[in-house]
Amino acid sequence: MEQQLLELQRRFAAEQLKSQQAEARADEEQRRREAAEAESQPKNLIEYLETCHSFSLALTVITDKSLSTRGDTTVPAGRPYPQRIVPWEGFPAQQEKIWEKLSISPDFNSQRVFPSAHQLDYVRKYLDPIASEVALRHFARDTVENP
Repeated sequence: MEQQLLELQRRFAAEQLKSQQAEARADEEQRRREAAEAESQPKNLIEYLETCHSFSLALTVITDKSLSTRGDTTVPAGRPYPQRIVPWEGFPAQQEKIWEKLSISPDFNSQRVFPSAHQLDYVRKYLDPIASEVALRHFARDTVENP
């Protein structure tokens, strides 16, 4: 009788361990599924801007002259370009006022209408180191104009 009781206790403990392991696996699977869903959800404005800002941190320049293009930069003949850069006095204050006006609306920051983390990771994955003026144009297009 005591032997049977010990055997039942052992079986109960084994079943309890299996149940705990199955619950842990289910919890981990749910966590992974939720993380994957979060990655595929569109971003709100703040999340999107933060991710786009991280693109500038991903910029790498090839400094080995044997691996980069040679010669002068492109002559902008026939194309408009700035002759000089004029400081915009008061820009930070004006920008802050605009952001304050826009931030009044709860929808402005909360609507999820921008590309997802998954989509932006795809862009980041294909960023090449900059070794030429053309590569710089591609980087600007891929990180500023297109994301």
